[in-house]
Amino acid sequence: MSKGKIKKIAISHFNKFGYEGTKLSQIAEEVGIRKQSLAYHFPHKRLLFQEVYKEAVEEEVQFIKHYFLQHAEKPIEQQLYHFLTEHKVRFQTNPNTQLMLTISFLVPDEMYEDVIQKPYKYINILTGTLESCFAKQTFRISAKECALAFVALLDGLDIQLVYEDSRKYEKLQEITWDIFWTGISL
Repeated sequence: MSKGKIKKIAISHFNKFGYEGTKLSQIAEEVGIRKQSLAYHFPHKRLLFQEVYKEAVEEEVQFIKHYFLQHAEKPIEQQLYHFLTEHKVRFQTNPNTQLMLTISFLVPDEMYEDVIQKPYKYINILTGTLESCFAKQTFRISAKECALAFVALLDGLDIQLVYEDSRKYEKLQEITWDIFWTGISL
């Protein structure tokens, strides 16, 4: 039994049942250990949640850095549109991405202080990275304003992933992308 297996199953439970609905006893059962053995690694659900949530945000921060490095040679319009698509796919296929986005919108009351600042790290790094991308070209508004507008677009689309479904996301991605790109272009 490893901490990694515990965390993987815990993420699955947090995604499926939410923070409040997740039970350490169920995680222990699925891992194949007793609850007391689980408590050796994570004495409280809060500690387990804090660790997996922090790691989920860090993974998404690394994704941002890697993504924009990997696609740096592509035109910014392609980079950004593909980022929106990749972001949706990550939500659908990566439990950590799903955890970060869902919890960012549906913060459990008792976890508010633990959670509320972590997404800002992600948003700040995304905004700074975007600002650097936008600074390489001339737009109708400043690079910072372009970056902030893109983050607002992404936030709106994320609501579709968390509360609706990917089809809504895709439909709104097409509509809002055109409005966004036309609005910032000269």
